[in-house]
Amino acid sequence: GGLNVTGAVSAGADLVVTGNAAFGSGSTNYLNLYGNQVNIPNNLGFLQGSVGIGTTSPSALLSVGSPSQFQVNSSGAIAAATGITSSGTVTLSGLTTAGPVITSAAGLLSSEAQLALARGGTNANLTASNGGIIYSTASAMAVLSGTATAGQILRSSASAAPAW
Repeated sequence: GGLNVTGAVSAGADLVVTGNAAFGSGSTNYLNLYGNQVNIPNNLGFLQGSVGIGTTSPSALLSVGSPSQFQVNSSGAIAAATGITSSGTVTLSGLTTAGPVITSAAGLLSSEAQLALARGGTNANLTASNGGIIYSTASAMAVLSGTATAGQILRSSASAAPAW
């Protein structure tokens, strides 16, 4: 035998199912529990509460793993993900500048168009020039284009670009 209920069922605490159970009817909003497997042939909606997969105490709207290592909040954003790995393309929406990705001391990622001098970069969009010389403008690196004639020397111009 089994339990057949027509109409609403309300549980004041957890609903524990041992064995097989089916909720719903027809082909919509139907949930089958068979041992350790869940079969949802169509849509299943939750009006309130959180969903835990592998946990009975979800820390977010959707939590996966016994200590909720992966979490999605009510805005649909990933709130936690232990050791993010991917075998495909990962798009980080907070990185809006094309260029090197850097990290802060707090572990936050950001991007900048040119890598700053303080991080070993040039702080400039440089184009190589055959025979060009790289020099510092104090705030960025620059390229002195052109080549010298034999016997010329490079002369400092104090706060301006060097000259042949």
